Amino acid sequence: MKFHNIILSIVRAAAYTAFALILFVCGIIAVLYSPWAQNMARVAIVDRLDGREGRPKLTLNELRLHFPLTLEGSGLALEQDGDTLMAAEKLRLSAQLLPLLAGKAYVSEARLQKALYVMGTPDSLMYMRIKADSIGLSPAVVNLTDSQALKSLW
Repeated sequence: MKFHNIILSIVRAAAYTAFALILFVCGIIAVLYSPWAQNMARVAIVDRLDGREGRPKLTLNELRLHFPLTLEGSGLALEQDGDTLMAAEKLRLSAQLLPLLAGKAYVSEARLQKALYVMGTPDSLMYMRIKADSIGLSPAVVNLTDSQALKSLW
Protein backbone atom coordinates (compact mmCIF):
# COMPACT_ATOMS: atom_id res chain seq x y z
CA MET A 1 0.00 0.00 0.00
CA LYS A 2 1.36 3.37 -0.98
CA PHE A 3 1.88 6.22 1.44
CA HIS A 4 -0.54 8.35 -0.61
CA ASN A 5 -3.31 5.74 -0.17
CA ILE A 6 -2.72 5.56 3.59
CA ILE A 7 -3.00 9.35 3.94
CA LEU A 8 -6.11 9.35 1.75
CA SER A 9 -7.71 6.64 3.92
CA ILE A 10 -6.93 8.58 7.12
CA VAL A 11 -8.37 11.82 5.68
CA ARG A 12 -11.47 9.97 4.45
CA ALA A 13 -12.03 8.36 7.88
CA ALA A 14 -11.60 11.74 9.60
CA ALA A 15 -14.09 13.34 7.19
CA TYR A 16 -16.67 10.60 7.82
CA THR A 17 -16.17 10.92 11.56
CA ALA A 18 -16.59 14.71 11.44
CA PHE A 19 -19.70 14.36 9.27
CA ALA A 20 -21.20 11.79 11.65
CA LEU A 21 -20.46 14.04 14.63
CA ILE A 22 -22.12 17.03 12.92
CA LEU A 23 -25.18 14.92 12.09
CA PHE A 24 -25.35 13.69 15.69
CA VAL A 25 -25.21 17.23 17.12
CA CYS A 26 -27.83 18.46 14.63
CA GLY A 27 -30.07 15.52 15.56
CA ILE A 28 -29.76 16.28 19.27
CA ILE A 29 -30.64 19.94 18.64
CA ALA A 30 -33.63 18.96 16.45
CA VAL A 31 -34.96 16.61 19.14
CA LEU A 32 -34.35 19.16 21.92
CA TYR A 33 -36.43 21.81 20.18
CA SER A 34 -39.20 19.47 19.01
CA PRO A 35 -42.59 19.83 20.73
CA TRP A 36 -42.72 16.06 21.32
CA ALA A 37 -39.50 16.03 23.37
CA GLN A 38 -40.49 19.21 25.20
CA ASN A 39 -43.82 17.67 26.20
CA MET A 40 -42.00 14.57 27.48
CA ALA A 41 -39.68 16.83 29.51
CA ARG A 42 -42.67 18.71 30.95
CA VAL A 43 -44.33 15.44 32.01
CA ALA A 44 -41.06 14.22 33.59
CA ILE A 45 -40.61 17.48 35.52
CA VAL A 46 -44.21 17.45 36.78
CA ASP A 47 -43.91 13.78 37.79
CA ARG A 48 -40.66 14.50 39.64
CA LEU A 49 -42.33 17.23 41.73
CA ASP A 50 -45.56 15.39 42.50
CA GLY A 51 -45.97 16.49 46.10
CA ARG A 52 -44.65 13.47 47.98
CA GLU A 53 -42.20 13.55 50.90
CA GLY A 54 -42.98 17.15 51.80
CA ARG A 55 -42.18 18.44 48.33
CA PRO A 56 -44.46 20.93 46.66
CA LYS A 57 -46.81 19.76 43.91
CA LEU A 58 -46.15 21.31 40.50
CA THR A 59 -48.76 21.83 37.81
CA LEU A 60 -47.62 22.97 34.38
CA ASN A 61 -49.96 22.83 31.39
CA GLU A 62 -47.51 23.74 28.64
CA LEU A 63 -43.74 24.15 28.33
CA ARG A 64 -41.83 25.24 25.22
CA LEU A 65 -38.16 25.91 24.58
CA HIS A 66 -37.28 28.41 21.86
CA PHE A 67 -33.86 28.98 20.35
CA PRO A 68 -31.38 29.58 21.94
CA LEU A 69 -32.58 29.38 25.58
CA THR A 70 -35.98 30.98 26.01
CA LEU A 71 -38.39 28.93 28.06
CA GLU A 72 -42.12 29.70 27.88
CA GLY A 73 -44.92 28.01 29.74
CA SER A 74 -48.50 28.36 30.82
CA GLY A 75 -50.72 27.13 33.62
CA LEU A 76 -48.07 27.11 36.35
CA ALA A 77 -49.10 26.32 39.93
CA LEU A 78 -47.00 25.29 42.91
CA GLU A 79 -48.93 23.89 45.88
CA GLN A 80 -47.90 22.45 49.22
CA ASP A 81 -50.21 20.94 51.82
CA GLY A 82 -53.25 22.14 49.85
CA ASP A 83 -52.13 25.79 49.81
CA THR A 84 -51.09 27.58 46.63
CA LEU A 85 -47.57 28.95 47.03
CA MET A 86 -47.27 30.37 43.54
CA ALA A 87 -49.38 30.47 40.39
CA ALA A 88 -49.05 32.12 37.01
CA GLU A 89 -51.02 32.08 33.81
CA LYS A 90 -47.87 32.48 31.69
CA LEU A 91 -44.15 32.40 32.33
CA ARG A 92 -41.12 33.40 30.27
CA LEU A 93 -37.49 32.83 31.14
CA SER A 94 -34.53 33.85 28.97
CA ALA A 95 -31.07 32.57 29.81
CA GLN A 96 -27.66 32.80 28.19
CA LEU A 97 -25.87 29.71 26.89
CA LEU A 98 -22.17 30.41 27.50
CA PRO A 99 -22.41 31.00 31.28
CA LEU A 100 -24.21 27.62 31.58
CA LEU A 101 -21.09 25.91 30.29
CA ALA A 102 -19.17 27.52 33.17
CA GLY A 103 -21.73 26.30 35.75
CA LYS A 104 -23.63 29.58 36.15
CA ALA A 105 -27.18 30.29 35.09
CA TYR A 106 -27.36 33.89 33.88
CA VAL A 107 -31.04 34.75 33.52
CA SER A 108 -31.51 37.88 31.48
CA GLU A 109 -35.29 37.93 32.01
CA ALA A 110 -37.80 36.03 34.12
CA ARG A 111 -41.43 37.12 33.89
CA LEU A 112 -44.70 35.78 35.27
CA GLN A 113 -48.03 37.10 33.96
CA LYS A 114 -51.22 37.09 36.04
CA ALA A 115 -49.17 35.87 38.96
CA LEU A 116 -49.96 34.96 42.54
CA TYR A 117 -47.31 34.49 45.23
CA VAL A 118 -48.05 33.60 48.84
CA MET A 119 -45.48 33.48 51.64
CA GLY A 120 -46.53 32.25 55.06
CA THR A 121 -50.01 31.43 56.32
CA PRO A 122 -52.71 33.84 57.49
CA ASP A 123 -52.17 32.85 61.13
CA SER A 124 -48.36 33.24 61.04
CA LEU A 125 -46.32 36.23 62.15
CA MET A 126 -45.29 37.09 58.60
CA TYR A 127 -47.81 36.70 55.82
CA MET A 128 -47.38 38.14 52.36
CA ARG A 129 -49.69 37.72 49.40
CA ILE A 130 -48.87 39.24 46.01
CA LYS A 131 -51.35 39.21 43.18
CA ALA A 132 -50.00 41.02 40.15
CA ASP A 133 -50.61 41.37 36.46
CA SER A 134 -46.89 40.89 35.83
CA ILE A 135 -43.87 40.05 38.00
CA GLY A 136 -40.39 40.24 36.52
CA LEU A 137 -36.79 39.69 37.46
CA SER A 138 -33.90 40.97 35.39
CA PRO A 139 -31.00 40.02 35.47
CA ALA A 140 -30.11 37.22 37.89
CA VAL A 141 -27.16 34.86 38.29
CA VAL A 142 -27.26 31.46 40.03
CA ASN A 143 -24.12 29.43 40.63
CA LEU A 144 -25.17 25.90 39.73
CA THR A 145 -22.07 24.15 41.03
CA ASP A 146 -22.75 24.83 44.72
CA SER A 147 -26.44 25.72 44.85
CA GLN A 148 -28.02 23.94 47.81
CA ALA A 149 -31.53 24.67 46.53
CA LEU A 150 -30.91 22.67 43.35
CA LYS A 151 -29.24 19.81 45.21
CA SER A 152 -32.23 19.43 47.53
CA LEU A 153 -34.60 18.85 44.58
CA TRP A 154 -32.74 15.76 43.41
